[in-house]
Amino acid sequence: MCPPSFYGEQCQYESDRLSIDLAFRFKNRSNDLTHEPEFFRIIATLVNENNEERIDREELIVHYTISNVRHFFYLVYGNRKNEQHQNYSVRFDVYSMDLNSIEFHSTQQLPVRFAFLPVNRLALIIDLTNHSKINESQLPVPNDVCRLGRYGSQCRFIDNRCFETNQTCFNGGTCYPFDIRMERYNLICLCPSKYFGDRCQYESAHIQLEISRTVQRQLAPSINMNTIALVVVYFADILSQIPQLSIRAHFIYSNVSFQTSLIIHYYRQRTLSDFIFVQLFYHAHENDYFLVGLHADDNFISYERTTVLASYKCSHVNEILNWTMYNLSTNSKHIDRVKFYHRCCYQHDLHCFYDDAYMCICDSKGKFECFLFDHSTGDCSSTKYFCLNDGICRHTSLSMTKQPFICACPVCYYGDLCQFTTTQYTVSLDAFQINSYLFICICILFLIGIIANSFAIDVFLKDKACQVGSGLYLRTLSLIGEINLIFFFIKMTQVYMKWSNHMVICHIVEYIITAFPLIFDWLAACVAVERLIGVIKKTSFNKAKSKYVSKFIITSIVFIVICMNIHEIFYREIIDDPKGTQQSWCIINYPRHLQGLNSLRKILNLIHLITPFLINFGSTIILLYLTIQRKFSFKITNQRANNNDYWKVIQEEISLIKHSLISPCLLILFGLPRLIFAFAFACIEYSWQENFYMISYFISIIPMTAVLFIFVFPSSVYFKLFKQNRFIKILI
Repeated sequence: MCPPSFYGEQCQYESDRLSIDLAFRFKNRSNDLTHEPEFFRIIATLVNENNEERIDREELIVHYTISNVRHFFYLVYGNRKNEQHQNYSVRFDVYSMDLNSIEFHSTQQLPVRFAFLPVNRLALIIDLTNHSKINESQLPVPNDVCRLGRYGSQCRFIDNRCFETNQTCFNGGTCYPFDIRMERYNLICLCPSKYFGDRCQYESAHIQLEISRTVQRQLAPSINMNTIALVVVYFADILSQIPQLSIRAHFIYSNVSFQTSLIIHYYRQRTLSDFIFVQLFYHAHENDYFLVGLHADDNFISYERTTVLASYKCSHVNEILNWTMYNLSTNSKHIDRVKFYHRCCYQHDLHCFYDDAYMCICDSKGKFECFLFDHSTGDCSSTKYFCLNDGICRHTSLSMTKQPFICACPVCYYGDLCQFTTTQYTVSLDAFQINSYLFICICILFLIGIIANSFAIDVFLKDKACQVGSGLYLRTLSLIGEINLIFFFIKMTQVYMKWSNHMVICHIVEYIITAFPLIFDWLAACVAVERLIGVIKKTSFNKAKSKYVSKFIITSIVFIVICMNIHEIFYREIIDDPKGTQQSWCIINYPRHLQGLNSLRKILNLIHLITPFLINFGSTIILLYLTIQRKFSFKITNQRANNNDYWKVIQEEISLIKHSLISPCLLILFGLPRLIFAFAFACIEYSWQENFYMISYFISIIPMTAVLFIFVFPSSVYFKLFKQNRFIKILI
């Protein structure tokens, strides 16, 4: 009986063979490996290309925990005295599996170069990051390819090593049978995030961190904040060869409240690093370093409770030293400036300070030592679509987390990617956080609005309702409200369901629900103006001219509003969430050389927001003034009239123009909250401000769903036409 690498009656001949050096590339995994029980079975087969004969094969089992292990084995050609010039290839079939299932993952087949050589070598890295199929489509799983924990020709036998051995997994780890041929990895323990080791026997070193309120009071009193946008924690060790701090790990946290404790694990390390620094980003353009841990003289600390204190702030050297006193400037050579760094420690009583390249530590005697420090660690700000609008991006050193990166936004910007702002007195509907209760209210509002607007359209399609220009305004206004309501509901459904944005929704739907409310507001203002003119002119009011002018104004308003906002269509773009979720946002992104369009957009939004409101408000005031003026005229001309006659005349006057008063008053009532919050929350800094802004927006939408109640019901003429609807007749 000969070993595989020899043959012959006395095993005197050495077999031709192919040595294989194999490594694997895995997907990034979370630190809690108990939720990553995905193993891979690799079957390497040596194939004769001429007759498709499978000559030899080798099986491997691999997992993410041993991704740094390289696998060496050989495949034997056997006795091929007359077959040295045959064509050979190696086929790698990959199957993903766990204790309950196995499925085909991918396949790869590579030719053997110089197959005539008696000993050959093949080195390869197999990519397991996705289910790519190279050179072949998906294959069924053969009967002799077993899932994890099974073996035998038909996978009939169960591997009970996890139950038969005393080498169990500790601290909540999960045991899995592995490759029995590997002495160290014949069993594998998948550990929770806080533990590591072959049997999860070690707990990762960790700190309990708290941010003192003194940081906000002493260092950033001008910043009105309850939480810190971004917190970065650095674990750094001193390199023995050069004066450099090597950042071993860094972790990120968002929206951290003061006096809140953070438990931070230094994953897969039994002791804490020499130094621990914390960097607080109050917003994109203001941040501070703090020294919170110093263990250079004690390398056996595994737990520490520490606080970010204002007294341990690491200031930039330019903030500490006045270079003009030394005939230097911030642009002077580093070697000229570093000679004065010692003054930072003994004159200013600091614990640490830094410059663009170094982090310096002061001791109690005023001496200091500087280490090279990479301030760009974790910086992802230059990555496209990570943090927009000049936001600061930091990613974590963890392999895989729910938050692979966090953005610190500039003032007045918010959102996961700093993609939203209200500085231009408007906001994308993608910024709204729609919960189930709010979506139910939107659905009810939509149904009521669709029905009410349908009745209103029916009323204003009648010739009797359009004898004057205001009827034409209201006809167009009803149609605009109905169309906008439909697209508004489509957009709100997409936001609530978190569906990905489509080009049509982003460019067309977003544009419609931006432009149509503006047209609605302007037309409603035109109605108020025409009714005011009718009250002033009374019998001299020219109805024919009114209809002619209204047609011209309607066309002009629609054309002007569309043209004033048409450029937005060309600069809208869809931003997919780079964190890998299915969410996406539709934003307006002007190129840098066209940033003037932002100012133009802001001015136009102000005009659209304020002017129609002022027209409605002014027309209401003038109507009331005219009514009061007539009251005094009546009182003067009827000195002997009693009070009952006097108030009767006033009531009659108001009843004649009540539809002209009620409509603008309701529009003012619904538009006032948005007008107030648009200015009050032009710079949103807190989540509660987002909620108030959203509520005010929804209130301002109500008139578009209530044309029937605002314009039809208060008018006796329009209400009579409404009652002539056949559905209303049936109900009555």
